[in-house]
Amino acid sequence: MEFTFSHHALERILDMALTADDVKLILNNPERTSPSRLYDDDCTYYIRGKAVLVVSFTEKRVVTALWNRRDADGKMGERFTRDLEEDLKRTRGE
Repeated sequence: MEFTFSHHALERILDMALTADDVKLILNNPERTSPSRLYDDDCTYYIRGKAVLVVSFTEKRVVTALWNRRDADGKMGERFTRDLEEDLKRTRGE
């Protein structure tokens, strides 16, 4: 499947120093996916290694890129949730 990228997602990918190969690998072969709890209902987290791409299936668009901050028990911790909330505000221009 082909995706487009929001301007914000491209900025985040560059900020995180992810390569094109990193992004392709995350999209084509994620270690896991998870429905988003903070972004739109149609968004899914594509998770692989150190990075998470938030993908909107309605728009077939990568919305943003985030660091994978899972706790040792595999649950998303408080810091990950706080980072998502801050990133969501930036994405919406708040």
